[in-house]
Amino acid sequence: MASLATFVSPSLVHIDDVDDPQVAEFRALKEKIEIRKGKFISEGPETIRLLLRNKQGIKPTKLLLKPASYERLKTDIAESPYAGEIEVFIMRAKLMAVLCGFKDCRGTLACGLVPQNDAGIDTLFKTALKEDMPQWRILALDGCNNTANFGSIIRSASCFGIHAIVISKDCCDPFYRQAIRVSMGHVFNIPIVRVDNLSSVLEMLYKLHKVTSFAAVIDQDATLLHTLKAPIANRYCIVLGNEDHGVSLDVRKTPSIVRLRIDMAPCVDSLSINNATSILLFGLKEREAEPSFNS
Repeated sequence: MASLATFVSPSLVHIDDVDDPQVAEFRALKEKIEIRKGKFISEGPETIRLLLRNKQGIKPTKLLLKPASYERLKTDIAESPYAGEIEVFIMRAKLMAVLCGFKDCRGTLACGLVPQNDAGIDTLFKTALKEDMPQWRILALDGCNNTANFGSIIRSASCFGIHAIVISKDCCDPFYRQAIRVSMGHVFNIPIVRVDNLSSVLEMLYKLHKVTSFAAVIDQDATLLHTLKAPIANRYCIVLGNEDHGVSLDVRKTPSIVRLRIDMAPCVDSLSINNATSILLFGLKEREAEPSFNS
Protein backbone atom coordinates (compact mmCIF):
# COMPACT_ATOMS: atom_id res chain seq x y z
CA MET A 1 0.00 0.00 0.00
CA ALA A 2 1.41 3.40 -0.92
CA SER A 3 2.13 5.88 1.82
CA LEU A 4 -0.37 8.69 2.27
CA ALA A 5 2.03 10.83 4.25
CA THR A 6 1.57 14.56 3.77
CA PHE A 7 4.49 16.85 4.56
CA VAL A 8 3.38 19.81 6.63
CA SER A 9 6.89 21.11 7.24
CA PRO A 10 10.43 19.72 6.91
CA SER A 11 10.18 18.32 10.45
CA LEU A 12 6.45 17.50 10.79
CA VAL A 13 4.79 14.68 8.85
CA HIS A 14 1.21 13.41 8.98
CA ILE A 15 0.90 9.63 8.61
CA ASP A 16 -2.35 7.98 7.51
CA ASP A 17 -0.98 4.55 6.64
CA VAL A 18 0.12 2.02 9.27
CA ASP A 19 2.41 0.42 6.67
CA ASP A 20 4.39 3.62 6.12
CA PRO A 21 8.08 2.65 6.52
CA GLN A 22 8.83 5.98 8.20
CA VAL A 23 7.17 4.70 11.39
CA ALA A 24 8.26 1.08 11.13
CA GLU A 25 10.12 1.26 14.47
CA PHE A 26 6.78 1.61 16.25
CA ARG A 27 5.18 -1.45 14.66
CA ALA A 28 4.12 -4.37 16.91
CA LEU A 29 5.84 -3.09 20.04
CA LYS A 30 5.29 -6.36 21.92
CA GLU A 31 7.36 -8.21 19.34
CA LYS A 32 11.08 -8.09 18.58
CA ILE A 33 11.73 -6.75 15.10
CA GLU A 34 15.07 -6.17 13.41
CA ILE A 35 14.53 -2.49 12.64
CA ARG A 36 14.54 -1.69 16.37
CA LYS A 37 17.98 -3.21 16.96
CA GLY A 38 20.12 -0.62 18.73
CA LYS A 39 17.09 1.61 19.37
CA PHE A 40 14.75 2.12 22.30
CA ILE A 41 11.06 3.01 22.51
CA SER A 42 9.78 5.49 25.08
CA GLU A 43 6.14 6.06 25.98
CA GLY A 44 4.17 8.83 27.67
CA PRO A 45 4.45 12.64 27.62
CA GLU A 46 6.40 13.09 30.87
CA THR A 47 8.84 10.33 29.98
CA ILE A 48 9.41 11.88 26.56
CA ARG A 49 9.91 15.33 28.11
CA LEU A 50 12.83 13.94 30.11
CA LEU A 51 14.20 12.34 26.95
CA LEU A 52 13.97 15.62 25.05
CA ARG A 53 15.73 17.49 27.88
CA ASN A 54 18.38 14.90 28.74
CA LYS A 55 21.99 16.01 29.10
CA GLN A 56 23.48 12.54 28.71
CA GLY A 57 23.71 12.72 24.93
CA ILE A 58 20.91 10.15 24.54
CA LYS A 59 19.50 10.98 21.12
CA PRO A 60 15.79 10.80 20.29
CA THR A 61 15.39 10.19 16.56
CA LYS A 62 11.63 9.97 15.98
CA LEU A 63 8.44 11.03 17.73
CA LEU A 64 5.05 9.51 16.90
CA LEU A 65 2.26 11.61 18.37
CA LYS A 66 -1.46 12.03 18.11
CA PRO A 67 -2.40 15.66 17.34
CA ALA A 68 -3.26 16.54 20.94
CA SER A 69 0.05 15.11 22.18
CA TYR A 70 1.96 17.16 19.65
CA GLU A 71 0.27 20.33 20.89
CA ARG A 72 1.22 19.36 24.41
CA LEU A 73 4.87 18.70 23.55
CA LYS A 74 5.66 21.08 20.72
CA THR A 75 7.40 23.62 22.96
CA ASP A 76 9.54 20.87 24.51
CA ILE A 77 10.41 19.60 21.04
CA ALA A 78 11.38 23.05 19.82
CA GLU A 79 13.54 23.71 22.88
CA SER A 80 15.25 20.30 22.90
CA PRO A 81 19.00 20.32 22.18
CA TYR A 82 18.22 17.51 19.73
CA ALA A 83 15.42 19.37 17.94
CA GLY A 84 17.21 19.51 14.60
CA GLU A 85 17.76 15.74 14.61
CA ILE A 86 14.22 14.59 15.46
CA GLU A 87 11.62 13.54 12.93
CA VAL A 88 8.09 14.24 14.17
CA PHE A 89 5.19 12.15 12.87
CA ILE A 90 1.52 12.81 13.55
CA MET A 91 -1.01 9.97 13.53
CA ARG A 92 -4.54 9.48 14.81
CA ALA A 93 -4.70 7.52 18.08
CA LYS A 94 -6.77 4.68 16.60
CA LEU A 95 -4.25 4.16 13.82
CA MET A 96 -1.41 4.27 16.33
CA ALA A 97 -3.12 1.47 18.29
CA VAL A 98 -3.23 -0.67 15.15
CA LEU A 99 0.39 0.12 14.31
CA CYS A 100 1.71 -0.60 17.81
CA GLY A 101 -0.49 -3.62 18.45
CA PHE A 102 -2.16 -2.15 21.53
CA LYS A 103 -5.88 -2.15 22.22
CA ASP A 104 -5.54 1.35 23.60
CA CYS A 105 -2.81 3.83 22.76
CA ARG A 106 -2.12 7.03 24.65
CA GLY A 107 -0.68 8.58 21.55
CA THR A 108 2.79 9.59 22.71
CA LEU A 109 5.79 7.54 21.54
CA ALA A 110 9.45 8.18 20.88
CA CYS A 111 12.31 6.22 19.34
CA GLY A 112 15.96 6.86 20.09
CA LEU A 113 19.43 5.38 19.94
CA VAL A 114 20.47 3.13 22.82
CA PRO A 115 23.62 4.62 24.40
CA GLN A 116 26.68 2.38 24.64
CA ASN A 117 26.59 1.60 28.36
CA ASP A 118 29.42 -0.93 28.11
CA ALA A 119 32.07 1.79 27.74
CA GLY A 120 33.36 1.07 31.24
CA ILE A 121 33.76 2.89 34.53
CA ASP A 122 36.33 5.38 33.19
CA THR A 123 33.58 7.19 31.27
CA LEU A 124 31.95 8.12 34.58
CA PHE A 125 35.06 9.94 35.75
CA LYS A 126 34.86 12.12 32.65
CA THR A 127 31.18 12.95 33.08
CA ALA A 128 29.34 12.17 36.31
CA LEU A 129 32.00 11.72 39.00
CA LYS A 130 34.24 14.76 39.17
CA GLU A 131 37.00 15.11 41.75
CA ASP A 132 35.75 18.52 42.87
CA MET A 133 32.27 17.22 43.75
CA PRO A 134 31.63 17.23 47.53
CA GLN A 135 29.95 13.83 47.31
CA TRP A 136 29.74 10.83 45.04
CA ARG A 137 26.54 8.81 45.25
CA ILE A 138 26.79 5.60 43.24
CA LEU A 139 24.33 2.74 42.86
CA ALA A 140 25.57 -0.68 41.73
CA LEU A 141 23.26 -3.44 40.53
CA ASP A 142 24.54 -7.00 40.69
CA GLY A 143 22.59 -9.37 38.44
CA CYS A 144 19.28 -7.46 38.33
CA ASN A 145 17.32 -9.18 35.55
CA ASN A 146 13.77 -7.91 36.00
CA THR A 147 13.12 -4.91 33.75
CA ALA A 148 10.20 -3.58 35.81
CA ASN A 149 12.31 -3.68 38.97
CA PHE A 150 15.19 -2.07 37.10
CA GLY A 151 12.97 0.82 36.04
CA SER A 152 11.65 1.33 39.57
CA ILE A 153 15.18 1.28 40.99
CA ILE A 154 16.32 3.90 38.47
CA ARG A 155 13.42 6.16 39.45
CA SER A 156 14.35 5.85 43.14
CA ALA A 157 18.00 6.51 42.30
CA SER A 158 17.04 9.72 40.54
CA CYS A 159 14.83 10.74 43.47
CA PHE A 160 17.71 10.43 45.94
CA GLY A 161 20.31 12.16 43.80
CA ILE A 162 22.40 9.20 42.63
CA HIS A 163 25.13 10.46 40.31
CA ALA A 164 25.87 7.23 38.45
CA ILE A 165 24.72 3.61 38.16
CA VAL A 166 27.13 0.74 37.63
CA ILE A 167 25.66 -2.59 36.48
CA SER A 168 27.19 -6.04 36.29
CA LYS A 169 27.55 -7.77 32.94
CA ASP A 170 24.58 -10.07 33.66
CA CYS A 171 22.07 -7.29 34.37
CA CYS A 172 19.21 -6.77 31.94
CA ASP A 173 19.03 -3.83 29.54
CA PRO A 174 18.03 -0.56 31.27
CA PHE A 175 16.74 0.69 27.90
CA TYR A 176 14.21 -2.08 27.47
CA ARG A 177 10.76 -0.56 26.88
CA GLN A 178 9.32 -1.68 30.22
CA ALA A 179 12.33 -0.44 32.17
CA ILE A 180 12.07 3.00 30.54
CA ARG A 181 8.33 3.15 31.18
CA VAL A 182 8.57 2.18 34.87
CA SER A 183 11.49 4.58 35.40
CA MET A 184 9.18 7.38 34.15
CA GLY A 185 12.05 8.52 31.93
CA HIS A 186 14.60 8.91 34.70
CA VAL A 187 16.80 6.42 32.87
CA PHE A 188 17.65 9.43 30.69
CA ASN A 189 18.86 11.41 33.72
CA ILE A 190 21.56 9.14 35.17
CA PRO A 191 24.71 7.80 33.48
CA ILE A 192 24.65 3.98 33.46
CA VAL A 193 27.68 1.84 32.65
CA ARG A 194 28.04 -1.93 32.41
CA VAL A 195 31.23 -3.51 33.75
CA ASP A 196 32.74 -6.97 33.33
CA ASN A 197 33.81 -7.48 36.94
CA LEU A 198 31.78 -5.56 39.51
CA SER A 199 33.85 -6.76 42.47
CA SER A 200 37.06 -5.42 40.91
CA VAL A 201 35.40 -2.09 40.12
CA LEU A 202 34.19 -1.69 43.72
CA GLU A 203 37.69 -2.43 45.04
CA MET A 204 39.20 0.06 42.58
CA LEU A 205 36.70 2.73 43.65
CA TYR A 206 37.75 2.18 47.25
CA LYS A 207 41.51 2.15 46.70
CA LEU A 208 41.78 4.96 44.16
CA HIS A 209 38.81 7.17 44.97
CA LYS A 210 37.94 6.41 48.63
CA VAL A 211 34.46 5.16 47.81
CA THR A 212 32.89 3.06 50.59
CA SER A 213 30.61 0.33 49.20
CA PHE A 214 27.63 -1.00 51.15
CA ALA A 215 26.18 -4.31 49.96
CA ALA A 216 22.53 -4.94 50.85
CA VAL A 217 22.24 -8.37 52.46
CA ILE A 218 20.01 -10.25 54.89
CA ASP A 219 22.87 -11.77 56.93
CA GLN A 220 22.14 -11.58 60.63
CA ASP A 221 25.70 -10.49 61.40
CA ALA A 222 25.62 -7.58 58.90
CA THR A 223 25.66 -3.95 60.01
CA LEU A 224 22.15 -2.62 60.61
CA LEU A 225 21.28 0.50 58.64
CA HIS A 226 19.89 2.36 61.63
CA THR A 227 23.13 1.85 63.59
CA LEU A 228 25.26 3.68 61.01
CA LYS A 229 26.42 6.92 62.56
CA ALA A 230 26.49 10.17 60.61
CA PRO A 231 28.50 11.34 58.90
CA ILE A 232 29.24 8.41 56.60
CA ALA A 233 31.82 8.61 53.83
CA ASN A 234 31.56 11.52 51.41
CA ARG A 235 31.78 8.99 48.59
CA TYR A 236 29.69 5.87 48.78
CA CYS A 237 28.15 3.13 46.65
CA ILE A 238 25.14 1.03 47.56
CA VAL A 239 25.07 -2.44 45.96
CA LEU A 240 21.78 -4.23 45.30
CA GLY A 241 21.70 -7.84 44.22
CA ASN A 242 19.65 -10.22 42.13
CA GLU A 243 15.92 -10.44 43.01
CA ASP A 244 16.18 -14.14 43.95
CA HIS A 245 19.77 -14.71 45.02
CA GLY A 246 20.86 -11.33 46.38
CA VAL A 247 24.37 -9.93 46.04
CA SER A 248 26.77 -12.40 44.40
CA LEU A 249 29.46 -14.18 46.40
CA ASP A 250 32.24 -12.42 44.45
CA VAL A 251 30.91 -9.02 45.44
CA ARG A 252 30.25 -10.06 49.03
CA LYS A 253 33.90 -11.17 49.25
CA THR A 254 35.24 -7.81 48.04
CA PRO A 255 37.71 -6.81 50.80
CA SER A 256 36.44 -3.26 51.20
CA ILE A 257 32.71 -4.10 51.18
CA VAL A 258 30.46 -3.27 54.13
CA ARG A 259 27.53 -5.65 54.43
CA LEU A 260 24.40 -3.70 55.33
CA ARG A 261 21.03 -4.95 56.55
CA ILE A 262 17.63 -3.34 57.10
CA ASP A 263 16.17 -4.30 60.48
CA MET A 264 12.92 -6.24 60.04
CA ALA A 265 10.42 -8.18 62.11
CA PRO A 266 11.57 -11.73 63.01
CA CYS A 267 9.02 -13.38 60.72
CA VAL A 268 10.19 -11.50 57.59
CA ASP A 269 13.54 -12.20 55.99
CA SER A 270 13.59 -9.67 53.16
CA LEU A 271 11.92 -6.80 51.33
CA SER A 272 11.26 -6.41 47.63
CA ILE A 273 14.30 -5.02 45.85
CA ASN A 274 12.36 -1.84 44.99
CA ASN A 275 11.43 -1.09 48.61
CA ALA A 276 14.87 -2.03 49.88
CA THR A 277 16.49 0.33 47.36
CA SER A 278 14.40 3.30 48.49
CA ILE A 279 14.99 2.65 52.19
CA LEU A 280 18.75 2.22 51.77
CA LEU A 281 19.20 5.23 49.51
CA PHE A 282 17.20 7.41 51.89
CA GLY A 283 19.05 6.03 54.91
CA LEU A 284 22.47 6.75 53.46
CA LYS A 285 21.39 10.14 52.14
CA GLU A 286 20.28 11.13 55.66
CA ARG A 287 23.71 10.18 57.03
CA GLU A 288 25.86 12.12 54.60
CA ALA A 289 28.53 14.46 55.89
CA GLU A 290 27.09 17.44 54.02
CA PRO A 291 23.57 16.52 52.89
CA SER A 292 22.78 18.13 49.57
CA PHE A 293 20.77 17.00 46.57
CA ASN A 294 22.60 19.50 44.39
CA SER A 295 26.14 18.25 44.90
